[in-house]
Amino acid sequence: MRLIRRLKDGELELPRHFDEDALLGISYAVLSHTWSTNNDDEITYGDFVSKDLSTLQRDKPIGYAKLRFCAERIAEDRLEYFWIDTCCIKRDSSEELQESITSMFSWYRNATRCYVFLADVSISRGTQFKSSNRLSLHSWEPAFRRSRWFTRGWTLQELLAPQSVEFYSNDGFRLGDKESLENCIYEITGISAKALRGADLSTFGFEERVTWFDARATKRSEDKAYCRLGVFDVFMIHNYGEGADNAMDRLREQIKRRREENDQRDATLDKLPLASEATLDMHNFGHQPKCLRHTRAEILGRLNAWITGRDDRHLCWLSGLPGTGKSTIARTIASIHDDKGKLGASFFFSGRSGHLSNAERFVTTIARQLAKTVPRAKRHICEAIDANPNILDQPLREQWSRLILKPLSELESNKMRPFYILIVIDALDECDDEQDVRDILRVLGTTSSSKNVRLRILLSSRSDISMGSDTTWIPESRCYTIVLHEEPPTQVDRDIQLFFNSRFDAMREKRKLPESWPGAGTVRNLVENSCGLFIWASTASRFIEEGNQNPDDRICILIDRDKSPTNLKPSLDQIYETILQNFVPRHENDVHNLRTALGYIVVLSTPISIEALAALLMLSSNDLRMTLAGLEPIIRLSDYPSSTICLYHPTFRDFLLEPTRCRVPGLWVDERNIHGALADSCVDHMSQTLRPCLSSLNLAHGLHDGDRRSHRVPLVSPSLRYACLNWVEHYRKSERQLQDGDRSHLFFQDFSKDWVQVMVLMQKGAEVGALMRVYHSLLKPNLNACQLPFVKFTRQQITASQPLIQWSSVKNHHTSPLPLSSSHSTDERLELWSWAHGHGTRRSETPLPGPSNFVNGIVFTPDGQRVASGSIKEAVRLWNIGPTIQLRLLEDGFTEKVSSVGIHPSGMLLAAGSDDSTIRVWALDTMKVRYTLKPCARWVNAVSFSPDGKILASGSMDGTIVFWDITTGSELRRFGNQHRCVNSMQFSPDGSRIVTGSDDDVIRIWNVSQPFGMPEQIFDAGGHGVNSVKFSPSGTQIVFGSDDTLVKLCDLSTGEQVTFRGHSMKVTTVAFFPDSRTVVSGSEDTTIRIWDASNGDPIRTLRDHSRGINSIAVSPDGSTLASSSFDDGVRFWDVKTWKSRLAPSDSEHHTDPPASTDIMHHQRTSQRL
Repeated sequence: MRLIRRLKDGELELPRHFDEDALLGISYAVLSHTWSTNNDDEITYGDFVSKDLSTLQRDKPIGYAKLRFCAERIAEDRLEYFWIDTCCIKRDSSEELQESITSMFSWYRNATRCYVFLADVSISRGTQFKSSNRLSLHSWEPAFRRSRWFTRGWTLQELLAPQSVEFYSNDGFRLGDKESLENCIYEITGISAKALRGADLSTFGFEERVTWFDARATKRSEDKAYCRLGVFDVFMIHNYGEGADNAMDRLREQIKRRREENDQRDATLDKLPLASEATLDMHNFGHQPKCLRHTRAEILGRLNAWITGRDDRHLCWLSGLPGTGKSTIARTIASIHDDKGKLGASFFFSGRSGHLSNAERFVTTIARQLAKTVPRAKRHICEAIDANPNILDQPLREQWSRLILKPLSELESNKMRPFYILIVIDALDECDDEQDVRDILRVLGTTSSSKNVRLRILLSSRSDISMGSDTTWIPESRCYTIVLHEEPPTQVDRDIQLFFNSRFDAMREKRKLPESWPGAGTVRNLVENSCGLFIWASTASRFIEEGNQNPDDRICILIDRDKSPTNLKPSLDQIYETILQNFVPRHENDVHNLRTALGYIVVLSTPISIEALAALLMLSSNDLRMTLAGLEPIIRLSDYPSSTICLYHPTFRDFLLEPTRCRVPGLWVDERNIHGALADSCVDHMSQTLRPCLSSLNLAHGLHDGDRRSHRVPLVSPSLRYACLNWVEHYRKSERQLQDGDRSHLFFQDFSKDWVQVMVLMQKGAEVGALMRVYHSLLKPNLNACQLPFVKFTRQQITASQPLIQWSSVKNHHTSPLPLSSSHSTDERLELWSWAHGHGTRRSETPLPGPSNFVNGIVFTPDGQRVASGSIKEAVRLWNIGPTIQLRLLEDGFTEKVSSVGIHPSGMLLAAGSDDSTIRVWALDTMKVRYTLKPCARWVNAVSFSPDGKILASGSMDGTIVFWDITTGSELRRFGNQHRCVNSMQFSPDGSRIVTGSDDDVIRIWNVSQPFGMPEQIFDAGGHGVNSVKFSPSGTQIVFGSDDTLVKLCDLSTGEQVTFRGHSMKVTTVAFFPDSRTVVSGSEDTTIRIWDASNGDPIRTLRDHSRGINSIAVSPDGSTLASSSFDDGVRFWDVKTWKSRLAPSDSEHHTDPPASTDIMHHQRTSQRL
């Protein structure tokens, strides 16, 4: 690119050529104009080189006027260089001409200023200053609209590419810029405002971009195609003389290829799950408020200055108390920069709203938006997806690095000028998972801008989010903070007054109220009562506006109540209470219905429609509307039955659920009770609608494939869908003890088959197993003796056939088979029926028992001579492993399977945890139970003795961890694993720490000597439940196995991880060899794998088991490996030869005494590697 330099004395330097790297350090302006009808009037590169300026002024006054105009403009704008196409292109050089044609769009895009010189628009000084009359000031507008500049092909990219485009008359007067003349330019060109504001043109359809050229012409016929290259982002070699048709044909071919590439990339992006409701442009947020004009001006100004400026801090944390307007400001900022085409992505969290309440789709949703809003990053994001096929299984920080940061950094290779990309993350406090919040804070704290991309991340949350999260991950040097409740009260009150005035203006016009209504004093009182909370002001204004009551009466209710001398309630509580009391029904039954409806709304797992909620309440949509009538100020009720019902603000949910805050008689919502009521409603609804739904499926069996596809989705109503997915979770949150013969028992007994079928129909078959496990955990042997056997058997059926159910769920709509085994059947295989293939069946060939028989314990005694393990039976198994294998069963008192075992460091005590919620501790010298412990109300998944032998630790399904005194059996300490179940647990070798692995994808390390508030260390397992975790013998590392098929080794001092890849199904168990150099893992894929701990390389694979592996252990001397599988088979492996011996089965002890049994079993060996 050649640039003309204006020297300090005003002289112009000959055009000098700069390469791309040099251009990045230069700020320059460009001139956009139309060539004179006589090309000889323009100054060429040859003219500039061969003639002095005075000669050019005399011989070519038209061209000289443009040259001098541009030089004067850059002087005013304090620039040094400028470019004009007439004299900065050496047109007799084919190479330079080619570079100019293909690079011109980027040259304009990277320019600091673009001056448009309109040769056919003039304005005299007399007219400019004649009067303040608007017509005289805009007398040039007709000429502007007719200007030839808007009809030329090359000027289109000159309008769209630069960020700053200024229009000037032929006598040098500034007419305006692309922003101030936006409406006029749109009317002339038909180009959308978003394109004019600088949005990447790739975000507009090919067909739409074609229409932009409809009324434009070029002097040379081939330029009809060449002038479009930049707009369509394609490359072509110029060939003047080929004719317009040939040039356009070549252009169409290039566009076709680009479209095919784009379609392929779209297919790749579809692999990333999208939380579409979390984005700004979804209709869910279309009705959400934004800042009124002139309100929050100071804050918006500071934010915009930070976003567009060169501040080194990439993150702005906007925090404040509930109701201070954080989300409104975030939406406003997002909208402003979306209009400019600079909003890269947004994610609006919303508590209890499915994917909006956790970070499962956080990174992928942002990545998909960036691929759309920053198309130059699209290729790099797709390459990251292709290079990391298991990216969805990676930790959030890995996803962020590979899908966001690396693709944006790759944009540097495009040799573009630095630009900013804004990402808005709103209401992080609404993310229900504390670990997700920590992970997001960590990645934001370690993010930085790249050389050419100024990344700007606006994060909003309540101020108290830091109480549950480690905010030290965000250093002050990288974070710009704004605390809304610390803003000057005068500014806040002024903005709230502007808000009230705006709403009252609209009310006056709508209701024909007097111009003076409601009076300045009334507005001041309302502002005072708001206490600086915008949510109070918006709720109050809706309360005044809604319904038929006199608005003055409602204003009096708000003001008089708040001025009561006994009213010391916070302002939000006061207004919620006022609205509720104003509409509390008189009849007790109506109060009950209102409380139930409100309770359901505030505890729903995901938002649902009015129609669906009415179905769960067994009401008509109209009856539900009548029940909620008058509450429109706090609940958003649409006129459409299928629209989502939701709260205007989450603070109302907090108010209803807190008994010390909600004092309206009969309307406080007991969260546990309402969860139980909603669970019952789900069960009742499923009982009534599951079979009719399946009947409609049978009717659909006769449809043609195309009709069937269109009929399949509506078969499951939104209310039934919600009930099927959430009934178990509501029972869990109710903490109600389920009883034999109750509603849930009868439903499961009669409709479990139908429920599974509909889950598969909804393509949710993969979730059935997890829901069944939770439901099973809610049952107790002494209270659920009737249903436990059936539930256990059903779990076994479902788990054994899970691969087939998952296959069914992901098949096309017209080939989706459904589970149909009888609820009362004892058949150990699951039949599936495909409604697209008549009455044929497909049978699962996977025998029972299955992975539901999770046994988390096999352990050696310190001398390595005996091994203890759990069992799917109600017993502990203890083997002597000599030349022959001797088995003893310890069966004293358990009523459920034994899931975990531990051996005391002395080798004299054995502890076993059972699914009957008890722990039994045996003295191995007498084989007698020393004591029985009751740590919790759920399964005991893990037990571990401290290295000094003084403490026994237990971890349970309900997240309870208990320390027990070994000598007395008394409880020492009890704490929660942050409300997450404990799948695995172990003391460190020095006994100072304890590690837990959980189903929430988190590994926690606790300091045993400290109060158990927060873990000492937390590690992300990568988005999947942790089934097993172990310390290394040195205590400096941990190894863990997860549902994502991966084994990972983590250095505790650095956090660095090594990943072991090879298993094809869940990794259920891991262990170190005594030398710490070797790791062993077992998986549901039936294999045991041996790994090099230093680099994750596989060493050996053992395959003698016929079922999945549930537990492994290595002898203290490292010579023997013990493993157990889901069919209760136990094998002992000689590490030198890798031959295995199959231990005897406890099913052979039918004549043995009840307390303990010895079985002599001949050695059986096999080798199958």
